[in-house]
Amino acid sequence: MSKEVRGPESGVRGPTRFVRATGLQPSAAVAGALAFVLLAGCAPVVQGRGGTPPQGGGLKPPPGTVPAPLPGRGPAPGDPIRPTPVGRGMAEDLPPDVRAALDELGRVRGDRMVYFQAGRAVRADTGISQGEAPSAAFWLVAELDGAIARKTIVPEDIVLSATVTDAAGHSIANAAGTVSADEPTCMLRFPPLALASGDYTIALAAKSSGRAVTDEVHLRVPPAEDARVGSLLVLRSGPFSTPGFEPTADPRFRKAERLRADAMLAQTPDAVAARLLDRFGRPLRVPATARLRVEQGACVASAEVALAPLAPGDYLVELSARFGAREDRSLVAIRIVPS
Repeated sequence: MSKEVRGPESGVRGPTRFVRATGLQPSAAVAGALAFVLLAGCAPVVQGRGGTPPQGGGLKPPPGTVPAPLPGRGPAPGDPIRPTPVGRGMAEDLPPDVRAALDELGRVRGDRMVYFQAGRAVRADTGISQGEAPSAAFWLVAELDGAIARKTIVPEDIVLSATVTDAAGHSIANAAGTVSADEPTCMLRFPPLALASGDYTIALAAKSSGRAVTDEVHLRVPPAEDARVGSLLVLRSGPFSTPGFEPTADPRFRKAERLRADAMLAQTPDAVAARLLDRFGRPLRVPATARLRVEQGACVASAEVALAPLAPGDYLVELSARFGAREDRSLVAIRIVPS
C-alpha cells in the first residue's frame, strides 16, 4: 500500500508504433490519486536484434564458437532477451538522455534504508505557444527498502523531508511525509509553480531513531518548447507487491513483475508510443503497450511492459508523444535482477 502526502532522449530509432489520441475519456476512479503521479525518474526530456542460433542440420561450427544468428530472426519463444555487452567506445557514444537515465542506476546501493525517485510533472498551459513555460510540479517517491519492510524491523515511522532549491540556492518549495513497515511507500508532491527553465535540486532526508539518510536529486526544467512531456513515474505490479500498480522508487525489478511508466503531457498529442530499449538506446523486440488517458483534466500517457522475457541487466523504458511533426520522449532506466 502506498500513501500520498501533499506538500503543500537522439539514439538509434527503430520502427515506432503509435497509438492515436482519439476519444479520450476521464478516469474518475483514479483521477484524484494519480493527477500528479507521473513518471518519473530524473532523466531529462530530449528530442530525439538480437538473434537466435540456427537449429537443426547443416555444418556444425568449430567447438567453442557461437553460430551466427539468422538474418531477421528474433528470440525464439521462451528465450530470454539478454542485454547487449558493452563494447570498447560504445559507452562514450551514448545519447545524452540515455546516459542521464543510466546514471540514476549508479545511485542504487544494497545498503540503503530508503530509496528516492523524483521527477517533473507538467500541466496543460496554452501559453506554451508563446514561449512561456507550462506550470510544473516536482514530485518525489520515497520507498523503504524491501528487505527491511518484509522483516518489519523498523520500530517507528521514518520521517521524510524534502526541499526544492533553484540554481541560486533559494528554497522554493517543501514537502514532508513518513514511511514504515506497514506503509513502505510515500509520494510527496510539491505545489505547481511557473518554473523557469534551468537546474533545480531536491535535498532529501530520512530520519529514524539513531539513523539518518540524506541524498540529493538534480532535475532540469527544459525550455518551454521541450517541456511537453514530463518525467516518467515508475509503478510496479507482481507477486512482490500489491495486485495493482504501486509507485516505486527502487529501479530493481524481477522477471515475474510488470512495469508501468506514467508521464503527464502539457497538451494532447496526436499519438503516443512505448518501447523497451537496451542500455545503448536500441529498441528490443519486447512488446510495450502505450495508452493515453485524461485525469482531472490532465493528459497522461503510460507505457506498460511485462518483464518475463528479459535476462538480468540494465534496460530503458521509452515513452514518446508526437505533436504534429515533432516527437518528444522521456526515458527511465531499470535493472532486472535474479529472482
